[in-house]
Order: sequence, then structure tokens, then C-alpha cells
Amino acid sequence: MNTNAPLHYTIISVLLIITILHFYQSYSVKEITINNNGEILTIETAAADVAELLHVHGIALTPGVMVEPASCEPLESGMAVEVNRAAAVKLVKPQEQITHYTLQGTVGELLAELSLSPENCLLISPTLNAPVYSGMEISLVPYEIETRKVYENIPYQVKSKEDDSLDQGRRIILQEGQEGVRELAYQVYFLGETELYRELSTETIIVEPAEAVVALGTRPPLRIASREKTETVYTKEGIASWYGPGFHGRRTANGEIYDQNKLTAAHLSLPFNTLVKVTFVHTGKEVVVRINDRGPYIRGRIIDLSHAAAEEIGLCPHGVGKVIIEIVGNGR
Repeated sequence: MNTNAPLHYTIISVLLIITILHFYQSYSVKEITINNNGEILTIETAAADVAELLHVHGIALTPGVMVEPASCEPLESGMAVEVNRAAAVKLVKPQEQITHYTLQGTVGELLAELSLSPENCLLISPTLNAPVYSGMEISLVPYEIETRKVYENIPYQVKSKEDDSLDQGRRIILQEGQEGVRELAYQVYFLGETELYRELSTETIIVEPAEAVVALGTRPPLRIASREKTETVYTKEGIASWYGPGFHGRRTANGEIYDQNKLTAAHLSLPFNTLVKVTFVHTGKEVVVRINDRGPYIRGRIIDLSHAAAEEIGLCPHGVGKVIIEIVGNGR
């Protein structure tokens, strides 16, 4: 008697059951949802696996077609199959071109997928926000970065101070201004020898600018009253002095060259070219002088005569003396 017969029958039975189940699964109808690149299909199929399902419905697994789950996965009722067609993008590098399939939506996302970034390549065209499409070309060119420094002058400010001891319109520099200096450090991007663009990275003040200080005269001009239209009544009494050899040849306040041998004088406020009659009280002599300079700056003195004018009225030997001055007109 064969004692192994029951075991053989058992094995054959199991294999038969497995075969029957396989054929049942293969040919039983299953409900499957296919997302074909955004087009949703709900179908009933007797296909055994994903690959057979796609073949039956004419969906070719060409390069760039991505399927989930995998094509060898057996089908089960209620399963969802995702079919996405990746965009074929050409990456153009110096002396190299690569075709890459991607599901990314923008150029920036594609570069991130490839572990590329603006830090190690320069995106020439298109921009990072550009949408990806099949057949697109993206140029990636490596660049070099250098730090370059530029120095610029910083203009100084001018501060004005009103001065009522100066005539209106007069301007005296009390403190000279000085320009400052700043250092600008740029990150300069080069493609070969060509500069593409630059970005300011740091700005440092090397020398602070020093402001200029200017005094502006606010004293109103002298008003000359007259008895009649041609006769002046301005007179003033005070001390006169004279100046000569030490100033001969120098420039006066109105820009002329001082000549001690001409009949001129310095006055603190009378307009330039005013003609003034000066009478020396001690001698009674008088002389008409033209105002072309400013002074005297010693308290109590009202006019500073040229050597020739002082000589004319006998003031030279005395140095200083009491005089009476009277405006008689304007010269040229």
C-alpha cells in the first residue's frame, strides 16, 4: 500500500486551488480608477496587473511616462492608477546637453530636483519662475565671482550762519569744508572676461565729511537821505587812520589792487565806490575819496585813508585824528 498517496493528493489540491484563484483574479472583473495625466477614468477590467491594464487601454509606457503603482503590481478592485507624462527638458551646458524628464512645474523646482542652484550655475534663460514644458531648453552657464572695491567722495554739507556785522550779500567762509570718502565693495559676476552684473555687498565710511561754515551778512545797506534830490545830508564825526606801504599791491575787499598813491579809503559798511568827503578837524583840510576796501577794525575809528589821502589833509604825521565824513556821491 502506498502511504504517500494522501500527501500527493494534498499537494495537487493546493496547486489546483492556487491555479483556480489565479485564473479567478485574472479574469474576474475589477473596478479601477485611472488618472491619465489629469483625465480621470473609472473602468471595469479583467486585467491581471497594471501593465496589462495600460496595454488594454492603449496607454504606452514610453520614456517619460511615470506610473504609480509599478506596472508589475497586480490589480485589485478599487485601486487607483496614476499615469503622469513627464516633460522632456533639454539642459544645455557648455560642451554638454542632457535630456531630463521631470514632473516639476517651474524651472526653479527642476533645478532643485537636480541639486542645481544659482549659487553654482547661472540661469541664462529662462527665469526661475518660468513654467516647464516638454521640448524646453534651459541654458546653464557657470560663472565666476570676484569682490571689487570702489572709492567715492562724499559731498560735505554747508552750514550758514547769519552775521549782522556784515553787509547784506557778503559771504565769508569761516570753516573750509572737506569731502569724505566711502568704500563700496561689490560682488562682480563674470562670464569669462565679460562682466554680467554686480551687487553691492558692503559700504564703509573711510573718512567722514567735514561741513563748511559760512557767514552771511544781514546788515541792511545804508540809506542816504537828501534835502533835495541831489544834496546829501549824511555826515559823521569820528577818528580816522591811514594805511600804506604794508598793504600796497595787495587786493582790496572789492577785488582791486590797493594803490597807496590813489585817493581811496576803507569803510566798514558804506557801499563800494561811494564818494566821501573827509575833513581833518585839526587842519581844516578836506579830500574826496572813493570807498574800495573794508575797515578799520579798531573800535572808535570810522575810516581808514590811503597814504595819498592822509597826506592831502595833513593826517600822516599824526597817524590818527578826528575827521568829519560826508557822502557826496557814487563813483565808478
